[in-house]
Amino acid sequence: MTSRLRPFGLVLWVLLSACGSDGGGDPPPISVDPIQTTLVVGETVKLTAVANNSPIVWKSLDSGIATVDGNGLVMGHQIGVARIQVTSGVFSAMATIGVVSPAPGSAQLTLSGTAYYEDRVLNEFGFTGERTPKPIRWAVIHVVSTDGLTILATATTGADGAFAFPTINNSNRQAGVYLQVMAEINSPTPITIQNDPLHRIPYSFISAYMDDSRQDAFSDLSPTATVRSLIGGAFNMLDVFLKGAETVEPLCSACLPPLVAYWESGRDVTTGYDGDAIFVKGGDAYGDRDEYDDAIVAHEYGHFVLKNLSRDDSPGGTHGLTDSNQDPRLSWSEGWATFFASVVLGHPFHVDAKDIGIELAFDLETLFSLKVPSLKEDAITARSEIAVASVLYDLYDTDVLGPESHDKVTLGLAPIWQAVLQMRSGTAPTTITLFWDQLLLAPPAPVDDMFNVFAERQIAVVLP
Repeated sequence: MTSRLRPFGLVLWVLLSACGSDGGGDPPPISVDPIQTTLVVGETVKLTAVANNSPIVWKSLDSGIATVDGNGLVMGHQIGVARIQVTSGVFSAMATIGVVSPAPGSAQLTLSGTAYYEDRVLNEFGFTGERTPKPIRWAVIHVVSTDGLTILATATTGADGAFAFPTINNSNRQAGVYLQVMAEINSPTPITIQNDPLHRIPYSFISAYMDDSRQDAFSDLSPTATVRSLIGGAFNMLDVFLKGAETVEPLCSACLPPLVAYWESGRDVTTGYDGDAIFVKGGDAYGDRDEYDDAIVAHEYGHFVLKNLSRDDSPGGTHGLTDSNQDPRLSWSEGWATFFASVVLGHPFHVDAKDIGIELAFDLETLFSLKVPSLKEDAITARSEIAVASVLYDLYDTDVLGPESHDKVTLGLAPIWQAVLQMRSGTAPTTITLFWDQLLLAPPAPVDDMFNVFAERQIAVVLP
């Protein structure tokens, strides 16, 4: 059986069902009772509403599952979860109705399949319009009953997004189950994508509803977080952050703290890392959103890594690609994050796309950019973040685009990583110069060859 995604995530139910209740003080402008209940297919339940104003309007947001009349009488039509909205003027409240089968659930319920999210394909000109299914790896997944919305079992998807639930005894409940895939990873580093710092609700999406009174086994399920559902972006970010964690894991096992990232579609916040959490822009008036900009997301993970495993004393502030007069602590921090993003993604191309076109795009190997033709000339000295990133990439890379006269070094990540880790100690400013000093403690390649990489970008360092 193939599962189809409903066009909303469970996170929205939680938020909406909380409307109209402030937890204390004056009564809310409108409330509904009960806010959650269970209903058998073909039967009814009466909801009541209290409002400061009138008239009161009832509406089912999932009328295929349950309908409601003008008096709050709800009728169940098929297995699932329905949201019943009651409105009075500008105020509204929400009740959640779990609709179940008249028959009990299976005593030998098994479920298996693969969880996916839709990725938006990028090139140097922006989004191509193509959408590619990708597995949701190592994420938490629940089996949930529509009878009380109770979690019956929990598992983790595999490296290929596959999941399997062995025998579950659901015979003590009325039939009706679904899968809930969480934007949450517990290993190698705990990662969660949440809506905002106030509500802190993890994103999730659900599968189609299943009647386990009629069959015991559900296989080949394929719950998918789509672009259209406005949930897919959360799972794309989750996968990019996971790639970041997997990049670090072989060099420093289980050394990173848990990461929380905040994002909400349409919410215009500045993408960045504040030392505690990563914030990702959900969209602005110009069609610029970052949840599918892999290089931007991986860049912020680079800041997370630097802050927690090395030392980062960047003063922050305004910075840009062509700025070669930055505070060198800032250019180091930003340059490292851009370099780290390329390592995570496995290529030197950085694209910040908009809904139509691009905000910026450049190649860290060649420093070519259609958007900024002068980038190679501008990216010089230790005060340029792109010069710093370019030097780090030249030290790291395997020259897949052909030999360059200044770049005869192929270090890989390990020696660069060790030099960065050594920057934790001492009080000297964290700059590309300090990185050079740490690299020379045990030179991983001929010093003259490494020096030439720095000199090509006019970054002044001293030979021993």
